[in-house]
Amino acid sequence: MVVVEITNVAKEVSPNAGLKIVQAWTASGSSSNETKIDLEDFGINTLYNVICQVHTTDNSVIVTEAATCSVSSGVLTVAIPAGNDNKKRSILIVGA
Repeated sequence: MVVVEITNVAKEVSPNAGLKIVQAWTASGSSSNETKIDLEDFGINTLYNVICQVHTTDNSVIVTEAATCSVSSGVLTVAIPAGNDNKKRSILIVGA
């Protein structure tokens, strides 16, 4: 299992809204790779939703993908599904 590097993270999208919304981007990733995000770095203690999207065409078409997610010791692990290797990804995290 290879851990995919997060290339850019926008911290709180809506400060003081009662929710923390974090968006992370990866430059590429292949199936059987995973991305790890420490939720405590963003003040998230309760995870509500994770939305994963992939660029199926370079910098053009973006679709939602069904990534497998788990949390252990405050670290969110997103496993990249098979089918869209070496594509940019966006991970939107909603928590409090």
